[in-house]
Amino acid sequence: MPETYPYILGNQLDDSGLLSRFLPLIPDNLISPWIKHHLPEGAIIFDPFGASPNLVLQIARSGFQVLTCVNNPIARFLLTLKAKPPSEQDFRSALSELARCRMGEERLEIHLRNLYRTLCSQCGSLVIAEAFIWDRDSGSPQSKIYECEQCGDSGVHPVNQSDIELAGSFPATSMHRLRIIERISPQEEKVRKNLLDALSVYQPRALYGLVTLVNRLESLLVSSSHDHIDSNRKNCLIALVLFALDRGNNLWSHPSGRPRPKKLSSSPIFRENNLWLILEEAANQLPSQLEPVEISAFPDLPQKNGICVFEGPLRNLCVELESEPLANLFDIKAVITAIPRHNQAFWTLSALWAGWVWGRETLGGYKAVLLRRRYDWSWHCAALNTAFTSIKRILNQQTPLLG
Repeated sequence: MPETYPYILGNQLDDSGLLSRFLPLIPDNLISPWIKHHLPEGAIIFDPFGASPNLVLQIARSGFQVLTCVNNPIARFLLTLKAKPPSEQDFRSALSELARCRMGEERLEIHLRNLYRTLCSQCGSLVIAEAFIWDRDSGSPQSKIYECEQCGDSGVHPVNQSDIELAGSFPATSMHRLRIIERISPQEEKVRKNLLDALSVYQPRALYGLVTLVNRLESLLVSSSHDHIDSNRKNCLIALVLFALDRGNNLWSHPSGRPRPKKLSSSPIFRENNLWLILEEAANQLPSQLEPVEISAFPDLPQKNGICVFEGPLRNLCVELESEPLANLFDIKAVITAIPRHNQAFWTLSALWAGWVWGRETLGGYKAVLLRRRYDWSWHCAALNTAFTSIKRILNQQTPLLG
């Protein structure tokens, strides 16, 4: 076995975070040894794609300044959330706040849980299912997963007629879809068609629950802006909802498989997860003990180590960096990046989720991803070539690039 390796190995891989199945697999401590050996502390490092929040944060936590271009609003949110990681108590408080929201005479928690009510196959008691398993071709649930508190029965069981009737009580041609599309793109016909296709990866019951959840989130965010509530609380609420938007779709195969989807098509056998139990899982899974990192908006650089984020296309950033004052301010010593693979599922869902949660203004130019359905290797190669051509104009010839 050789004593040295041609690749940087890193330590361990954490693939359990928010939207992690769509992000590049970057092990912990992957980049720190290399940059500490090759670059002076505090140097400015450029990540032109911002595809991996973990990579950007590893660089910053190693004592360096990072300039990164993040055009995807969801990826920007993930970077902000991880740079200022909320505690377990923060997420618990946010979950409690969502639970207390009202749906008529019911609390939101009770309302969402009851969407998945069923009967125990053993004793007939009312139970709340963890998930229903669907056959895509049959168009109805085939089995359910639950644990009965009365008799202790648990596991996967066949559905009964009442389960099928409950699942079918949410109309497939729901007005909810139209309301979501109106919020994101009220006029452009091609965008609206692609949004409708994207929404087809949600079962009618899940779509109803998610619309209800996002509506309550919007009310909380509006009240927060009036009450001057800190951004940490808002980030926790949004993170919980994004977790549900991801876990609530049909891209989760059963029992396993296709763990990193790249196309928007339902799995042949998929899980319809209980939305409230997903939120509880998120509150347990998302807290982090990592140290916070200073993060700022371009062109403001952090004082020491930290992250400067440009919101927009890479070509626009490169034009800005060619101007005299900014070229001197951003003396880039290296380019380090996770080179993205094309991912129609993540890019389309990011546009859908960002417009759904924050409104169409948040999308800006990123809405262009909704105009394209297919991203093949020829398109991707041309896009990367254009990106690297833009980057070349702002770098010294000897600037190292690590991908």
